[in-house]
Amino acid sequence: MWMELAMDEEETQKSGMVLIVDMGGLPMRIFKFLTPKATIKCSLKEEMRPWASMDVHLVNTSSLINVLMRIVFPFLSAKMKQHIHFHGQDWASLHKFIPPEVLPEEYGGYKLQVDFEKNRQYVYDNEEKLMELLCLGYFKP
Repeated sequence: MWMELAMDEEETQKSGMVLIVDMGGLPMRIFKFLTPKATIKCSLKEEMRPWASMDVHLVNTSSLINVLMRIVFPFLSAKMKQHIHFHGQDWASLHKFIPPEVLPEEYGGYKLQVDFEKNRQYVYDNEEKLMELLCLGYFKP
């Protein structure tokens, strides 16, 4: 929901977005969603995104995730492949893309933990806008 709101902001549309996806402790049942069909759909959505760019940085990946990604990766579009980066637990590799000054300590940065309460409050404060966005394209009686 937070990303849905962020995508609607002009600054995000102009500057793009950088996501850090922490794969550490990911439950095994999530892998059922990493199918070629789902990957192709995700790749198509990437082509239709409303912002300038979106880079995805995967951290704390396990050897199992690395194997699965090698299977799924060929199904991604060339454009999407350029924006996905694997770092494992190599923070120096991550810092080549994202300076440590803006990263929390858990990723080798200098910032304190992410304030999830602030993010949650942002979603609640924008509930009306979010509901409007989620209803787009659907008939309202």
